[in-house]
Amino acid sequence: MIRVNNVTKKYGDKTVLEAFSCEFPETGFVAVTGASGIGKTTLLNLILGLEKPDAGMVDVSSDTVFSAVFQEDRLLPQESALTNAAIYYEGKADGSRKLYPDGCESAKQILTELGLEADLNTPVRLLSGGMARRVAIARALVAMTGPLAANVCIMDEPIKGLDVANREQTLSVIRKYCADKLLIMVTHEENDANGADYVATLE
Repeated sequence: MIRVNNVTKKYGDKTVLEAFSCEFPETGFVAVTGASGIGKTTLLNLILGLEKPDAGMVDVSSDTVFSAVFQEDRLLPQESALTNAAIYYEGKADGSRKLYPDGCESAKQILTELGLEADLNTPVRLLSGGMARRVAIARALVAMTGPLAANVCIMDEPIKGLDVANREQTLSVIRKYCADKLLIMVTHEENDANGADYVATLE
């Protein structure tokens, strides 16, 4: 359960969200839409606990485990696509990371489905922007299948910048791996939101 209750968030004199409330389902695809600067990314950051509201509350069930794709890819440029997709963070204070065998197999499968089979061992710094974006998406989806047991996937414009063919393929793969989970996706594209189970429009 994720519930946003009467939340206000300001940055200096600018109010991004004011007395905003919403409740998300336990499973399904929720598309979050709205004009640029309306507070979509802020809403995701509040849900993830990366930011705190100035007023109101964000309630998240204790059994919620998040996987996320941010607007930035946040990859390790010197490491391969496969290594990046198979890494997960254990939440330790020193920021240590770990590769796990099942994750490597899941990463190979997901990267292949995203059209990156020929680039599994290519360092991310040598990939195009669209390819690196798909690696970031693969990493989030691996976490949905592995020992993290993530049950909520939050994505901030994950397929922005991809061409039409790759957008459709990538969205299909995302929906496949989040089919029985909760997927919250910010998008500016009407076509991406058309396939959602729910649409939340910020105004």
